[in-house]
Amino acid sequence: MILPFRHFLYPGDVSWTEEGHHFAWHMMLREKDVGIRFYVIAPATGTRGLVKVSDFLNERQISRMGKDLQIYVLNIAALNGRKPQLLMDPTVDYCAVQRSWFPQPWIVPLEEPLRAESWSAPLDQWEQILDLDVP
Repeated sequence: MILPFRHFLYPGDVSWTEEGHHFAWHMMLREKDVGIRFYVIAPATGTRGLVKVSDFLNERQISRMGKDLQIYVLNIAALNGRKPQLLMDPTVDYCAVQRSWFPQPWIVPLEEPLRAESWSAPLDQWEQILDLDVP
């Protein structure tokens, strides 16, 4: 009975953070567009590369990669017509993140206000338009 209400236990807007969002009764009450890029760094050599999201790895595959890599994510999202903003902290090495049921500190709080008129730009232009300060 508590499962659909667990989103009340997390800070922030569940439509933004998506913590406690799955199996919640209000799951379809929002529209969210997301652009995401994964960057992988081999610290030993300094080699950096962009990983295509279409090149999907499951948890088992990631765990076998070991600790020889660092993964950084550029994740931009727009919620309900707001101007897009960072959703995930791009300075965090996501290979080192431990998953838990607690609020995740790497989720960037929603700061963009709801607009009277929806913000609109093609997804492939978001990075240039927003001029994000990311590493």
